[in-house]
Amino acid sequence: GKDSTRTSKKAPSAVIKVVKNEVDYLVLGIDLKNDDNVDISVKNGGGNDIWEHGYWAHGGKTINYSFELPAGTYYVNEGFYEWWNTQRNMKILVSADGTQIEGKSFTLGRADTRNQQSVKFKLSANQVVTVAVSKGSGADPVLNWVAILKES
Repeated sequence: GKDSTRTSKKAPSAVIKVVKNEVDYLVLGIDLKNDDNVDISVKNGGGNDIWEHGYWAHGGKTINYSFELPAGTYYVNEGFYEWWNTQRNMKILVSADGTQIEGKSFTLGRADTRNQQSVKFKLSANQVVTVAVSKGSGADPVLNWVAILKES
């Protein structure tokens, strides 16, 4: 079948957020509203902040964001909100030019509405960094927002 994992072509190294109805389709590089073959859906929680809107992947798919970043030390921060009272065991993997450099596993609890995770990584040269959120076990992954912060 068609691989439904998508990445952006190039995104700014600034903070990227999923906010209300202005979901960042350009960062994902696809139009989620019109592609029936993509197993990533937009969740509009009805609130007015970044925690109540985001994405959920289904069918075991992964949510990927890619950034072209210069050398330096960074933190990728991600926000997660559990909309459906389900426990999710998820993984965050950070890769540079296709090679995994960092990662962590965590559990999004049934009642979590403001779960923030952070992964620190270092680049020795300009590279394309991909941040992937995937299922560890149980329910498929969700993601509300992503921020890349450069250590000063």
